[in-house]
Amino acid sequence: MKDAGGEAVIHEVDVRTTASLDALAQRAVDEYGRLDYAIANGDFLRNSPLGEMTDERWHDMLNVDLTGVLRTLRAGA
Repeated sequence: MKDAGGEAVIHEVDVRTTASLDALAQRAVDEYGRLDYAIANGDFLRNSPLGEMTDERWHDMLNVDLTGVLRTLRAGA
C-alpha cells in the first residue's frame, strides 16, 4: 500500500470507552495530519444461548457491537 502512496495503521482499542477512541483519533491526526478512514470492527462473542444470557452480558454485547460502532465513527468524524 505504501507503494501506492498510502499507509494503513491498525490499533487495538476498547470501543466501550469514548476517551480511548478519541485519543486514538487524535493520535492519528497528530502523527499524520489527518484521519482519512475509521473502521468500526469490534465484536463481542456470545458463547451462550440467548435464553441463558445475563443482562450484564447483553449490555456488554450491545456496548461493543452497537454503541462501539457509534463511538468509533463519531471519534473518526
